[in-house]
Amino acid sequence: MADRCFEDFEIGQTYAVGGRTVTETDIVLLASLIGANAPLFLNEEYAKQTPFGTRIAPGELTLSFAMAATEPLVHGGLVGLLGIDKVRFRAPVKAGDTITNHVQVIARRPSARGGRGIVTLANSVRNQRDEEVATFEHTVLLRARGG
Repeated sequence: MADRCFEDFEIGQTYAVGGRTVTETDIVLLASLIGANAPLFLNEEYAKQTPFGTRIAPGELTLSFAMAATEPLVHGGLVGLLGIDKVRFRAPVKAGDTITNHVQVIARRPSARGGRGIVTLANSVRNQRDEEVATFEHTVLLRARGG
């Protein structure tokens, strides 16, 4: 995708980005990296006894994959991530699930510093069955064209 600047985003625009299959390795690596040692993430025998019936991915993994999927949308224009808000995990993500992030521009305004703009994106992360597994909003600072 070509470099995108603040001016390229309009309220109401929607995008489907990502399409990443979560693996058992992803789950174990992320859980180990962040110290999420809950048996629900790492112990299959324990997880079989839960309503999920198997290990699930930590929510942070779902959020990380969804955020990474938005990078092509802001490629070349991203100055920084300003915040992640209203995070909700709605359904479990399991190894073998493929998640896609459905993104909508919900707010935009020029930055007070000039040469930049602020864009807020609403995210609906969905699995291969089109079930919503997570929602969140994130706000980015983008360079303006010529800025």
